Amino acid sequence: MNNLTETQVATKLVQFLLARGYALSVNDGEEITVHMSKNEQEILPAMFTTDEEILYVNCTVTNKMLGYIELIYGNGADCVIHDCLGVSVEALVDDFSELLEFGYSEEEG
Repeated sequence: MNNLTETQVATKLVQFLLARGYALSVNDGEEITVHMSKNEQEILPAMFTTDEEILYVNCTVTNKMLGYIELIYGNGADCVIHDCLGVSVEALVDDFSELLEFGYSEEEG
């Protein structure tokens, strides 16, 4: 995975989703710490506070949750994206994973 760290993979995932117009909510395992944000500077500081978290992917047009992505840290960059739910979210994760294999950069986001 291009020698990326877990933090870099999760950060690139957030950038990837925001670049496509989605709003994200961050759940640290106990509570939602960021609600439907499109601001990377708000989202990233709320992340990486626990060994696992959930990113809820929200449509900004309907304000509805499309699904979620579960992130787990401590097992290596290849294992950060642990699970996801929602047909459109699963397709996004597949697209993101494919981009990582071929050297994703923010310019491509």
